[in-house]
Amino acid sequence: MQSPVGATTSIGEPARAGRYQPPPASGARRLPAAPTPGVPSPHPAITQSPPRATAITPASPVPVGFAELGAFDAAKRWRVVASRPPEGSRPPAPADRELLEWLVGARCALSTQIHRRFHPDRSLTVTQRHIKRLADAGVVARFQLHRDDGGGVPLCCTATDRAIGLLEIPGRRAPELVEAEMPGLRCDVHVVGWLLALEGAAGDAVVEILGPGRAGLAPKGAGPATLDLEGGLLGRDFLVTLGNGRRVEVERFAPVRPAAVVSLRGGDGRARDLLVVLDPGDRGVTAILEAYDHLLAGWWRVVGRYQRAGAPPAVVVVCSDAARARTVAAVADRVVTASLAQIGVDPRDWRRPGREAIRIADEVDLHRGDLRALALPALPPSLRGDAVTGPSPVALVQLPQGATASAAKAPWR
Repeated sequence: MQSPVGATTSIGEPARAGRYQPPPASGARRLPAAPTPGVPSPHPAITQSPPRATAITPASPVPVGFAELGAFDAAKRWRVVASRPPEGSRPPAPADRELLEWLVGARCALSTQIHRRFHPDRSLTVTQRHIKRLADAGVVARFQLHRDDGGGVPLCCTATDRAIGLLEIPGRRAPELVEAEMPGLRCDVHVVGWLLALEGAAGDAVVEILGPGRAGLAPKGAGPATLDLEGGLLGRDFLVTLGNGRRVEVERFAPVRPAAVVSLRGGDGRARDLLVVLDPGDRGVTAILEAYDHLLAGWWRVVGRYQRAGAPPAVVVVCSDAARARTVAAVADRVVTASLAQIGVDPRDWRRPGREAIRIADEVDLHRGDLRALALPALPPSLRGDAVTGPSPVALVQLPQGATASAAKAPWR
């Protein structure tokens, strides 16, 4: 059921006793809390919980794009912002079309995120007026989040079905501004913030972005026994972890649904996909790491896009803070084991594509312009000596020399 325009809805925990709480507007309800780690979100396309921006230490310099997510995460109530009924159905002007096409790809973004992408050198009021005009035309829907102390955060914006129709974008549906959608939309805002930071750091190396909720890869029933591996390679240690902790050979590969996909030109000039995954928490991280390990080592070969490219994508798991990134990397070091064996070759020399291509990132690092993330050692613990350390920081992606910021931004789909 659509939230009444102007009425506030609430999320989060009850207020602490003895602390003043401003009375909510008429018809107030609390927003649903962010998804429990490891438990699928009600959102149809995002099963990860949003990272928590508030994890950054107070002593660290906080980038603006990350600091605003702290206030965003602290919000407990929300309300739909009213707009006057639209008149007519004129096609959007070029500047409006560019913003709307991006917003359809982003699915949900803060007004300040829109500002930094489209009007970074102008006053914030320019962006606010632009969004208001689009809202009055019926092509942008807005909702406002509020903290329990009465403070607000930047407006959240989504494209409407009217906008999608005017843009003639097939197969898309505008998100409903209802309580069940809020956890997924909050995930979207974190993903959009991270993607904008990647755009800023990678510049014109970004070819295209497939935004939140658009990506899904299915193995078409494939399992290790059905893989058609090149050059006499044999799949080994494609394992899954059971509820009792025992690891067994997987029978059928699991599909994956990354939060977003970024196509990037690498150091060799060729484009390669980076699958962006949000850390699902302790109850889901092992299964997700195993699923992406199996994709990178095996079943990318049944995905048409990667068949044509002749190579698998890369993967980054985005975590709430550095400590959590180290924890996830330690889990990955233990469970990312799939290998491509060759008869007569020492197992230490077998290729392990999952270990080569999975990175674990602290969410704030990219907001600071730091393109590093944790990489796994080449060998799993069972095959390496005690002298070899665990995961260590490396470049998240290898960019071409001379990659620079570009006035012409890559399209979001």
